[in-house]
Amino acid sequence: MLVGILSDIHSNYYALKSVLNKAKKIGIDKLIIAGDYFGYYYNPDLVLSLLQNWDWIGIKGNHEIILENLIKKKKFKEAKTRYGSSYEITVKKLKKKEILKILKLPSAKSFIIDKIRIFLCHGAPKNIDQYIYKNSPIKDKKLLNVKNHDIIIYGHTHYPAKWNYSKKIILNPGSVGQPRDNKPGASWALLDTRTKKIVFMRENYNVQKIKKECKKYDPHLPFLSSYF
Repeated sequence: MLVGILSDIHSNYYALKSVLNKAKKIGIDKLIIAGDYFGYYYNPDLVLSLLQNWDWIGIKGNHEIILENLIKKKKFKEAKTRYGSSYEITVKKLKKKEILKILKLPSAKSFIIDKIRIFLCHGAPKNIDQYIYKNSPIKDKKLLNVKNHDIIIYGHTHYPAKWNYSKKIILNPGSVGQPRDNKPGASWALLDTRTKKIVFMRENYNVQKIKKECKKYDPHLPFLSSYF
């Protein structure tokens, strides 16, 4: 089975569309998504519409937690200063039941695909907002050492990474919607369950569309378009 591994889509429809077009072309059977469907960008409705056509397993990320808290406290103006208009737009474009479907996803999940034991989290198994990089201290990387699993998948950093630890594969597919490693294109990973081979993937797309939306909705936050 071919499995597409995605994370940190961040309502970037154009990036996700490019990834899923490639996934369809090469015969991907299933998607695994490590959270952060929302936040930063502006097309959450189109993102969820694309995912409806796929068989996928997912968890929520820290930006889903942020959105949940904003809905409860109704403090969208404060969030706009730091994150931009994305959360307000998410609430306007999506029905309540569509938002709740994502917010009700677990923060971590254990499952088996073709006898491969997989653990999925966003930041770390016990801390959704933990940042762990390939060059992080060993004490931080050990946080991803979940017993009785073959592959640990996480996201959050927006940097693709892969290493072996205690006979396990630790994998971060990078970010679909906002890669931060100074390389062009939407970042994701491909897993062949027959061989356990993992390949990092990049998909180019018309970034001018997302840049134009950044300028339209959040001209006060130039960092939002600086990643493309």
